[in-house]
Parts: sequence; structure tokens; C-alpha cells
Amino acid sequence: MKAYKYRANLLDAKTLKRRDTVSLLEYEFYASQFKDLNDPFEGSFELKMVESDKMKFYQEINPIDKGIYSLALPKQEETFPSNELMWAHYADSHRGFCIEYELTEFEKIFTPDFDLRRRINISYQADIPSITKEDFPDVFCIQEKVFGTKSLAWNIENEIRLVFEKSGIKKYSNNTITGIYFGLRIGIDERNYIFDTISVH
Repeated sequence: MKAYKYRANLLDAKTLKRRDTVSLLEYEFYASQFKDLNDPFEGSFELKMVESDKMKFYQEINPIDKGIYSLALPKQEETFPSNELMWAHYADSHRGFCIEYELTEFEKIFTPDFDLRRRINISYQADIPSITKEDFPDVFCIQEKVFGTKSLAWNIENEIRLVFEKSGIKKYSNNTITGIYFGLRIGIDERNYIFDTISVH
């Protein structure tokens, strides 16, 4: 299954390097904490249970420490990343690039730091999810509600998430990347640098 990551590739004023290019060529990405994601309502839910059961919930599912890496699934009949709004919002209006991953390859990585727990397809709905005592002990069901629900406004992203036990830098193998698509406005020097460097790996 293919999935896309749109990258802005902005220049870091301190290092004078483009962080997204560096990460791409190092075969790594950062799995963010919920508080660092761009939607302030990430992970919102309503606990419909008594106080004594709430402690059990937080012991089982603590969203604070988890790492999230968000990707966009192709739309129906989409054979390359052609989502105009994604290019505009996440790839700096075509000044960046888009990485195409083969999702199944992530499940073949067994290093201690690559602590992938599951993939979740985002569900888009008008109301925040409710979690009740009856949801226990189905941890996967609860995770889908907490980590996998967003408001309808975000449905253009067609998002799938990799959920890691801990946030931080995750190293992956080069065969996970199946394509790189350059924005229409990316600099030719940067494009050639990426192409030449990744071709020799």
C-alpha cells in the first residue's frame, strides 16, 4: 500500500540546511507528540465513565508519550500525489517535495527505536469520540478513537497514521521509499542534489 508525505523543505536559518532534505537522505523521520501536531484538537475525546475507571484508561492509553507520523493515502484512481491543497499547505506551495512510501515495508523493521505499534486510518466525523467502560479491554478500539479521529474539515488529507510507542526520530530502510515527487517550484539545484545523492544509496 502506497502513502505520501508532503514536505516543505524550508531552509533552516541557523544551519543553512534544508531539514527535510537532510531527513530524507538520512532515511529518517520524526514521530511527533500530539501536542506538536498542527491541529490543537488532536486526541480530543470524552470519557464517559466513573472516576475510578478513568485511571485505568490512562494506564492503558496514554496519548502524551506516543509518536505519530501522518501520511496521506492516495485518493481513488490517484497514481501520483496530485492533491493540490496538500501541495499548497504541506509542500510550501510546490517549493518542496513529496515522498512515496510502501507502508508494508515499515512493518519489516525490527530495530529497538522503530517501535511501531499500529497503522490507523483516520475517521472523519462531526463530533469528538466518546470512550466508555464498555470499550475496555479492547485497547485497539480505544486507540482508534483517540489516535484516529479528526473533524470533517480535515478529510481532504485522507490520512493514515503510524503510531509509535514513543515519539522521536525513527530510522528506516531505503527500500521503504518507492518514489520522490518534486514540486513545480523547487530549486533545480536542490532537486538535482536530492536526485544525485539518493540515487547512489
